[in-house]
Amino acid sequence: MKKVVRHAKEFLILLIVLLFAAFFYTLFLDNNINAYDYIMFGLFMVNLVIAVFSSATFALVVSAFIIFAYGSIIMYQNVVGANISLKLNYVWIGLFPVGAFLAGYIGENLTKIGQKITEYESDFGRYQSIDADTGFGNLNEFLKDIEGEMAKSNRYHYPLTLGMIEILYFDELRAIHKDEMDKVFKILSQALINRMRVEDNKYRVGEKTFAIVLPYTNIDGAMILKERIKEELLQLTVYEENMYKSFKFEIKIGLKELEATIETPIKFKAAAEREIEYDV
Repeated sequence: MKKVVRHAKEFLILLIVLLFAAFFYTLFLDNNINAYDYIMFGLFMVNLVIAVFSSATFALVVSAFIIFAYGSIIMYQNVVGANISLKLNYVWIGLFPVGAFLAGYIGENLTKIGQKITEYESDFGRYQSIDADTGFGNLNEFLKDIEGEMAKSNRYHYPLTLGMIEILYFDELRAIHKDEMDKVFKILSQALINRMRVEDNKYRVGEKTFAIVLPYTNIDGAMILKERIKEELLQLTVYEENMYKSFKFEIKIGLKELEATIETPIKFKAAAEREIEYDV
């Protein structure tokens, strides 16, 4: 990737130098400027654009056609007595293929870079496991981890409880703190950390939804934790910039202990989400 970018930069610099050379030659260095010079310079620029957006091969074919047409016109005018500088003919004959090759190479490398960026973005979305705002695991990480926890719970016969936390009035909260939502999520995540054990796993599985996985915890123990979390989030006071700032989070928490009838992580998550409706 770095090599492709470096080569594209090098060829871009060469192309810029070539453009300046063609421009100054056409307008300043030749005293016999005529309409053909301006036409050829315009065609030269068009051919560069074609090369960038298609390929060097196609642009070279176009260059050959333009040079053939240009040479044919010069030959015709020489036959009928027109006085055209032969030096100018060779300059354009050299500029067109060189420019087409450089621009085409840059275009091809830009296409490769775009493809690589698309691949990296796709891979990043697939393998990303951390929520940037909270530092908790995301939905992908949650589904992977909960499957492992369910397997261990069934194998070693210890209780496992899943909690789903939904932030109420999320749109209103975002409207109030629209310029500092990242800070709000950091405060919320820290409050959850303060009330939970180190071995408890925390995830952000939706825009306003969190999941907590509580190994070695039955529903009664989870209910105690639920009340602690609600109490913590109901009124948070944070000291920042020489002043105290208050944040109020109203939440609902659904808790579900793993049962023999729950066979998959999706079903476990759905069962816990249904319990949110009964949290009043």
